[in-house]
Amino acid sequence: DNQVEESEMKFITFVREPIDRYLSHWRHQRYKMNIDWTIEQFLDEPRFNNNMVRKFSKSTSVEEAINVINKMDFVGVQEDFDTSLLLMKSELSLGDDFSLDYKYRNKGVSNNNTEPLTKGILERIKKNNEKDIMLYNYIIENIHKRNKDRYKGDLNSELKELKRKRINYKENQFKKIIQKLTKNIFIRPMDYLINNISLFKE
Repeated sequence: DNQVEESEMKFITFVREPIDRYLSHWRHQRYKMNIDWTIEQFLDEPRFNNNMVRKFSKSTSVEEAINVINKMDFVGVQEDFDTSLLLMKSELSLGDDFSLDYKYRNKGVSNNNTEPLTKGILERIKKNNEKDIMLYNYIIENIHKRNKDRYKGDLNSELKELKRKRINYKENQFKKIIQKLTKNIFIRPMDYLINNISLFKE
C-alpha cells in the first residue's frame, strides 16, 4: 500500500523577499522567455501583484494567507536559506541522516544584465505588492524568529560549519570537473596518439 497517511504528511514552504521575487519574475519573462515588455508594462499587469498572498489564499486577503501559513509544518526564508535548512531539520526532527547538501539550479538573470530601476519604479513595485510585503514581514518577525529562538543547538556555530562543508563540497566538485576535463582534453587524445603512433610515421 503506497498511500501516505495524512498524519505522516508535512507541509513546508519557502518564501522570498517580495520586491526581489517580483523583479525576478519580470526578468525571467523578459530575458529568459523573451517576452518583449518593459518593467512599466509588467507593473500595469495586476495579475502579477501580491503573488505570494494569492498563492496562500483564495482571495488577496493577508489574514487568510497568514492563517494558511500558520498551519504549515515549516516556513523557510530564501534570503536566509542555510539557516532555514538547519531550522527545518530541527523543527521536523529529520535526524542526522538528512543531508543539507544542495545544488543551485535554474539560476535567475543577474541584476547586472538588466537596466537600472528608478526610485519611482521601485515605489510602484512596493505599492503593487503591499500585501506580499505584509505577509513576508509577518513571517520574518514571527515564524522565522520563533524557529530561531527555540533552536536547541548553537545555530551560529552550526551555520558556520554548514557553510564550511559547502565550500569544501564546491571545491571537491570543482576538482572533479577539472579532472574530467583534463582526462578528456589531454589524457584521452594522448592515449589515441600513443596507440595510433604508426599513423603519423612517414
